[in-house]
Amino acid sequence: MHTRESTHGQQVGIGTAPTIDGASPLIAMRGITKRFGALVACDAVDLAVAAGTLHAIMGENGAGKTTLMRLLYGYYAPDAGEIYLRGKRVQFRTPADAIAHHIGMVSQHYSIIPELSALDNLILGAEPTRFGGWLDRRTAQAKAEQLADALQFQPDWSRPAAELSVAARQKLEILKLLWRDAEILILDEPTAMLSPRDVDALFETLLRLKAQGRTILLVTHKLNEAMRYADFVTVLRGGRKVADASIAEVDAPTLTRWIVGDDGASLETPSSRFPLQVRGTDAPPTDGTAPARFPAQSGEAFASTQFPAQSGEAFAPTQFPAQSGEAFAPTQFPAQSGEAFAPMRFPSRSGGNLKEGGLESCLVIRDLYVASERGGWGVQGLNLAVQAGEIVGIAGVDGSGQLELMEALAGLRPIARGEILLLGQPMHRWSTARRIQTGVRYLFDDRFRRMMAPQWSVLENAILGAQRDPELQTLGWLKPRAIRQRAEQLIERFQVKVPALRAPILQLSGGNQQRLVIARALYGKPRLLIAYAPTRGLDIRGAQATYAAIRDACQHGMGALVIAFDLDELMEHCDRIAVLFKGTIAAAFAREAFSREAIGAAMVGATLQEATP
Repeated sequence: MHTRESTHGQQVGIGTAPTIDGASPLIAMRGITKRFGALVACDAVDLAVAAGTLHAIMGENGAGKTTLMRLLYGYYAPDAGEIYLRGKRVQFRTPADAIAHHIGMVSQHYSIIPELSALDNLILGAEPTRFGGWLDRRTAQAKAEQLADALQFQPDWSRPAAELSVAARQKLEILKLLWRDAEILILDEPTAMLSPRDVDALFETLLRLKAQGRTILLVTHKLNEAMRYADFVTVLRGGRKVADASIAEVDAPTLTRWIVGDDGASLETPSSRFPLQVRGTDAPPTDGTAPARFPAQSGEAFASTQFPAQSGEAFAPTQFPAQSGEAFAPTQFPAQSGEAFAPMRFPSRSGGNLKEGGLESCLVIRDLYVASERGGWGVQGLNLAVQAGEIVGIAGVDGSGQLELMEALAGLRPIARGEILLLGQPMHRWSTARRIQTGVRYLFDDRFRRMMAPQWSVLENAILGAQRDPELQTLGWLKPRAIRQRAEQLIERFQVKVPALRAPILQLSGGNQQRLVIARALYGKPRLLIAYAPTRGLDIRGAQATYAAIRDACQHGMGALVIAFDLDELMEHCDRIAVLFKGTIAAAFAREAFSREAIGAAMVGATLQEATP
């Protein structure tokens, strides 16, 4: 396959049967078109994929990547176009048809059922049976162990899948495809929730599968993944194919230009606009202009589908009496050799709101213990502070306590010991609704479970949790015009691509769903943002816009705690990084001391010297 780039955003047509280095492709999609109402998700797209290759599909949110793959998988039927497999035309009416042709797909959101065991999840829908239709569990486990060994994966097959780490769930999803004899594997943003170490392990697995003759289609936003691991790349923009190439014939700047077009200004990094340092709440923007902001909403409340406000609930902050004469011992973080980081010290609780370095502490966590559903402590003895105006990142290997910490901060998991202070007020006894009403905003890693109502419209999801806002209702009666204006503001600010305000939110791409919930969370004047993988599923432009908006809000007095597995992302955007290891803060780094090697060593419980051969 040779490099082919369109002009003026028009795709390069294949015309007759495509060839790749003179050979017929394993997969050929010709003139594929798919519409959702007035939205054209795929516009006469051609795709040719060679057997035994890793083929990356790239593009911005809403470019049509996932839709194209779902058409190949039989999840949707194309409105126009043809699909050829091994030179023969095929028509997939359901995913079962695609599976019968040895095609499998792992979506952005896993299909694992947490309550079932790992083995039951693996075999569900393709159970081996004995005479009389009885489930042959012994044969199932033997085959499962054989497949898992090839992926260097040894789960406890009898334990509930809920106990698996994110990386383990990803491997289980891939095993489900192999269980069904998939020869073509479609992976949609597979590394979005993986730590750097788990990303490397995943691609080692994919390269082994490729060496066995399997073909892999990888939907990704990450340039480094495509450049390092892919054999070929196809780029979509606005529903059309704009280029495809052998990865050996393209460089990163060219690939970036194909993805985002020639608008170089759109790739300005937030760090260049907002130098990363802690600022006071009255600091002006560094570019000398006042950033565009939504008007502050009096009494604004934001909640996900899991956070309904309690009818009649009083939201006035409760005052908890201070402990007379109580003194809190400063917490010392273990210093990394050569690390230039001053140990964090918490002041006394007396005297009102906490201060750190002359700035107000939005969030202070003291000696926090939270139980894990896997047994033992998910969080133990954790101390941390977030100041107004700063972004603090939490780095760590998956399973180090991120989920337990997030749920404890959101009021979704009880704490066993310790306290959580919001602006000096103990909030660990508050309901989730009250935390939100007081100015805390949450972004969860799983937007389907906790950030949106999938069957509702874009309009309804845009105000989800804010329905009691005085500007949106009177005496319980919603104001349609005000709701529409709010939704339009959110969509405009984050450039969310929607077919219509009343279209189901499921018709949006995953990246555009994420843009909407982020815009909703940052509306008004939040005091504290707690975000878990906020850029999951976002393209380059969307990820940068997200951190630019977070930085903007921090300049106006918000503090932000960001939990993420992408270390490069944290190092680019955060003022400080704390490393979570076995449920506690093992090390912390000021921006001037950021080091991939030192932070990576702390993530696995080692010092830099111990991690260096």
